[in-house]
Amino acid sequence: VAMRLLKAARQNRRHDAQTGLPNRLALEEALQTYTTAGLVVAKIGNYEKIASGLGGQSMAALVQRVHDRIATVVQDCTIYRLDDRILAWRLRDRDDLDRQIATLRTFMLSPVEVAGKRVDVSLGLGFAAEAEIGSVNHVIDNAMLAAAPAISDGTTWREYGAADADTVELELS
Repeated sequence: VAMRLLKAARQNRRHDAQTGLPNRLALEEALQTYTTAGLVVAKIGNYEKIASGLGGQSMAALVQRVHDRIATVVQDCTIYRLDDRILAWRLRDRDDLDRQIATLRTFMLSPVEVAGKRVDVSLGLGFAAEAEIGSVNHVIDNAMLAAAPAISDGTTWREYGAADADTVELELS
């Protein structure tokens, strides 16, 4: 019985309580097991505005529906919930990135239905290559950094690169 409880507690630590999706801890562990081309992060735009109109339980349902759309595009990849507005998945082949983004963009054109409401959801996408970055947390943080301006500058997605690293270094010195 104690072993089952320990296993259940360990499992719960690796999953988001609201949606049941694997969380950042689960992603950090996965990033340590094998290397892929990189990490894609999807940041839900206007999250606060949507949350204000829907409320807590409905926001979990919205995140789950966005997850479902992403899952249709990326197929056999695990999708992680990194925080309230951010989902992520590992990209096996860098050549698939443009196709995935174009398909996902098309999927997101139609509103997401939650609690009887049709909600327009925009995603800002960021990508960071795994091989170029030292630590697991850097991969995650760099992909999130790349996604942050993607919605505001209208580019849909950005790849973390040397210019981003230089900007961060300059701002922190």
